[in-house]
Amino acid sequence: MGKREVLGPYKADGLTVVLTYMNHKLEDSVTSGNGIVGERILAQASEIINVPHFIDEPGEVIIRGEAVILSNMFEVINESLPEGAEKYKTCRNLASGTIRNLDLSVVRNRKMHLFAFEVQKSGDQEFQTDSEERAWLEKQGFDLVPYEVLHTANDIRQYVKKLGDLRESGTMLFDTDGAVFKLNDKQLCKKSGTTAKYPRYSLAFK
Repeated sequence: MGKREVLGPYKADGLTVVLTYMNHKLEDSVTSGNGIVGERILAQASEIINVPHFIDEPGEVIIRGEAVILSNMFEVINESLPEGAEKYKTCRNLASGTIRNLDLSVVRNRKMHLFAFEVQKSGDQEFQTDSEERAWLEKQGFDLVPYEVLHTANDIRQYVKKLGDLRESGTMLFDTDGAVFKLNDKQLCKKSGTTAKYPRYSLAFK
């Protein structure tokens, strides 16, 4: 594919949150979905088990990520409910309710995780590729969902098969809503543009 290599990150199924850092320190967090900013959740986000409270990058840095309840924790929480209580149906709904809970001990005890997937703002940082951006996120201390850089149509087919096998095996650490295939080259993404609703440079597989 040459410059048209494709990135294939898994799509964690939780709640999208936005983290804002000022001069290294986590200063704000809000819920976000479909581009609409929701509630302030700084106190709750600070209790997410793997959210960095400090990063190396100075200035204002804004990160988007998916807050999730891990699959094994989902089972533990359901098993701990009182007899007769209605069990939680999905990890996604549980994550959404947990991140809004005003009792911070609940957020802490449910051991939520965050998987970063986008840098909205990072001072003077300019990324040429999505994989370069993800490497930078890891350097700042963020966890990422598994992903691969794919070069051929056969690579994509094999990747889809591997993801399908993992989902059927029930061994994934978190619920997934499939994968999002997108062009790795950010300049090509800009040139591709968007339709009225969706970007032309990415395709969701569920």
